[in-house]
Amino acid sequence: MHDIWTFRVKGGTPFAFGLPGNPRVEHKGAMSLFNLLLTKDEAGLVLRQASAYGGEVECRMLEGQTTEQHAERLALLGKGKEATVWPCAKCPGCFWFDPIETEPCGVRGWTPDIKDAAIKAHLKATDDLAECPIHGIEGGD
Repeated sequence: MHDIWTFRVKGGTPFAFGLPGNPRVEHKGAMSLFNLLLTKDEAGLVLRQASAYGGEVECRMLEGQTTEQHAERLALLGKGKEATVWPCAKCPGCFWFDPIETEPCGVRGWTPDIKDAAIKAHLKATDDLAECPIHGIEGGD
């Protein structure tokens, strides 16, 4: 299994190398940061090789998404809601649109304090509310 690994090299002797499927890495002796797509064993090999040049080397694997993040991403893509019809065509581009929640309209679903804070802090919240054919100034609610 290949993952993205981040390496930070500080100091030491300059070096350069290339691995198949990855960009060429060049450390000039000061500080370098590079990302490589590697297996765990390959990452260990790169770590040992880079350390052999006398610099301080840090290595970490890029974190994957959590189960909660995966579910949120699917919700944002509309998975599981293919048959849902939003109240109007403007909903997906609206500040108040929140497809993660059961009630996708923040005007209906958010608490009054959050709605008030949104209006005070975001011009788009005010503009989208005014232009909403359902909740806006002309739409009532």
